Amino acid sequence: MLIEKKRTHYVMTDPFFEFWFRFVRPNKAVLELGLEEGLWKNIEEDFNSYLGLVFERISREYIVSKIRSGEIEIDADVIGTWEYGGEEIDLIAYSSREKKGILFEVKWKELEYSDAKISFQS
Repeated sequence: MLIEKKRTHYVMTDPFFEFWFRFVRPNKAVLELGLEEGLWKNIEEDFNSYLGLVFERISREYIVSKIRSGEIEIDADVIGTWEYGGEEIDLIAYSSREKKGILFEVKWKELEYSDAKISFQS
């Protein structure tokens, strides 16, 4: 008899719980001992990466709200991310009726022009 096991993947959608289970709960004992400075040195890079993801999510919500309100003028019927050949755009708003789109790149750091420039080949 073969028993099939299903794998379940949960995603935290609440920022508070996401933060709690990523940083506080695994380090609760260290925090309770008052060793937060040493802990910070260990998680600083991961925390900055986490803030980048949070910033991208907030930026997407903000841009979508501006499209809905008409402050960004595009009749977008497709809103999402774009990936091709190892390149990624964080948010694309595209109007299939008008055949035009707007690309948004969101970074949690100083962004140089060379970081934002992507070559498109026909």
